[in-house]
Amino acid sequence: IYVGIIAMLFATAFFIQYAFENHWVGPRGRVAVGLLLGSLIVLWSDRLLRSGYRYFSEGIAGLGASVLYLSIWGAWYYYRMISAGVALAGMVVVTATMAAISLGRDSQRLIFLALAGGFLTPLLLNRGQHHEAELFSYLALLAAATLSIERWRRWLWLPPLTFCAVQVFYWGWFVSSYRPEALGITLGFATLCVLLFPPRPHRNT
Repeated sequence: IYVGIIAMLFATAFFIQYAFENHWVGPRGRVAVGLLLGSLIVLWSDRLLRSGYRYFSEGIAGLGASVLYLSIWGAWYYYRMISAGVALAGMVVVTATMAAISLGRDSQRLIFLALAGGFLTPLLLNRGQHHEAELFSYLALLAAATLSIERWRRWLWLPPLTFCAVQVFYWGWFVSSYRPEALGITLGFATLCVLLFPPRPHRNT
């Protein structure tokens, strides 16, 4: 069954690529096909889960989410069909949907994929402009949502992983884009990080 599923995926991808290269489908149609295909793949993953293919269904769900992210990115960056704000909103919806699916399936692998998509979003939408307030606000909201999930599910690896990802973004931005006039925003976000990730007392077992 795995061979048949993979073969079908490759056949579908080849057909879509062939249709695009021969201009059977215009830009809007291409984005629509991507969004529809990604959504159907995510829905299909639920059917695979019900059939007992838990691990494989999670991989398929991640594939569907990737198709959705790339379709939204293509509509913004490649075809200029939507604004960056609309693209951001669309990617946030995909991330939130994947997080909800991970909670419904009690899947730590899917929440990892959702977290990865959430942190990839600002990278996909980056065009080298100075939007530190928007970036830090987004990271703060993403971190707060992730910490809320950890308190609910007790997935203890989420806070340290989220903290590391936030620090990578923060120091990457600081090295490449910091300006003296952004000092207030920089200190404000650093303070917020301290509040979001307070030191936890060590518990002896």
